Amino acid sequence: MEHTDSYLIEKCLEGDRSAFAEIVERYKKQIYSITYSMTHNHADADDLSQDTFIKAYENLGKFKLNTNLRSWLCRIAVNSCIDYIRHKKRSPEDFVSDEVTKNISRPNDNPYNNVESQEVMNNIYEAVNSLPKNQKIVVTLREIQGMELKEIAEIMECSENTIRWRLHSARKKLQKKLAFYLGTCS
Repeated sequence: MEHTDSYLIEKCLEGDRSAFAEIVERYKKQIYSITYSMTHNHADADDLSQDTFIKAYENLGKFKLNTNLRSWLCRIAVNSCIDYIRHKKRSPEDFVSDEVTKNISRPNDNPYNNVESQEVMNNIYEAVNSLPKNQKIVVTLREIQGMELKEIAEIMECSENTIRWRLHSARKKLQKKLAFYLGTCS
């Protein structure tokens, strides 16, 4: 039987470490996915995911049982990434995914297509990374993580309308920056 998040939190507060291990197991893939989407580096994503769960464990007493645990953990992960990026002062080139920089060719692929695909991916990552911080986070959570606007609003602690506006603005900027690849340039 799968336990509810509320039940697991209560058990954690009673000192049951296996309950927290169950929370980590339940959410570790999603938290890693968020941290990787924001850093594009596997080692950093691993560290930030671990940091997220450490912070969550240390602050369980502040968690309100009537709130969504997933949103709370995602908020911690997003904040950890923001702090990490701010302190590391990474340049846009640092955010290009490990996956993009790997040789993505397959035996039967045309080498020209591989170079072109890599160029497109580099330009997409550059465009997303050039967005203002709040827009980048919204795009990451909505388009990469597939989260609902309501949950993103909870994570970012603002209204759904604000999230809609940030997403709309980000999409407009991305359309403009990627017009060549979208076939919309004149």
